[in-house]
Amino acid sequence: MSIKLKRSLLLGSVAVVCLSIWAIVIQNITGTKSLSSNSNSNAQNQNTAADKAPNLKKEINPNPDVPTQDGTPSLSKAKDEVSNQVAKSGKDKSNQPEVSMNLNYDQVIRLTKGDKIVAIADDQLASEEARKARQEIDDSWSRFDALTFNASALDNKIDKVKLYLKAGMDPNAYIEGEVGRKSRPIHAAASNGHLEMAKLLLEHGANPNHLEGKYSVITLAIDNYDMLDVLLKSGAEPDLNYQNHRSPLMRVVQDDSVDLAELLLEHGANPNLSTPYHPDYPSTFMTPLEEARRRGNQEMIALLEAYVRN
Repeated sequence: MSIKLKRSLLLGSVAVVCLSIWAIVIQNITGTKSLSSNSNSNAQNQNTAADKAPNLKKEINPNPDVPTQDGTPSLSKAKDEVSNQVAKSGKDKSNQPEVSMNLNYDQVIRLTKGDKIVAIADDQLASEEARKARQEIDDSWSRFDALTFNASALDNKIDKVKLYLKAGMDPNAYIEGEVGRKSRPIHAAASNGHLEMAKLLLEHGANPNHLEGKYSVITLAIDNYDMLDVLLKSGAEPDLNYQNHRSPLMRVVQDDSVDLAELLLEHGANPNLSTPYHPDYPSTFMTPLEEARRRGNQEMIALLEAYVRN
């Protein structure tokens, strides 16, 4: 093959390749323009459909009462407005774990300064007097819950406890600061010698037979004659929980307190009940009469034996 022929074939091949490349480029350019044109056309068609069907936006909007961007408020803005309205009205219950008189252990340990655990909802208050009392509590920046109520009884704040009772607080509302140990205002009053507080609570329905853990209200007030007298006359059981904790009568026998023993016996304490001998010896049981005889206090023995015979 001659050199001229070879050159002709080579140039022909190059020309074919160049033409193929140009054809591909032109085809791509033409397709892009066509796609752009179709997209614009589709957008125009969608706009036309939207103009002809204004209800389409309402279907997309999940809440017809919450306007969208073209003329109506957004969902997030509406939520903010609702939150502000709730905050102003004071009826936001999102931070209120329960509507309850009582606070159990898990509630007490998670209490923070901002928590609001309400005893009675505003719309359940019994009277106008109760509503006014609740408003007075709110105005004083106090919380209407069992924790504040119990603390007020512990601090002997008579007027504040009266206000809470007037607002509808349960006189037996408890706080469980330790698992299984429910403390009530009557326990705080009895153990701290707050006699007038105890009378106030009892007059409003406080139950003197609720235990604070293993301790009866009589056990908590065992050294206070006047307090014991009020509690016993209000129905406190003198031997409550004697099986699990040293009975009050056993305690006063061991203290040689004849006057307290007589008070307990007059209200039904049993000198023949077998009870734990002492908190340090919970598995050792004995009756108050046996303990009196062991101690040799003749006055106490005579007193207890008289009640055994009767």
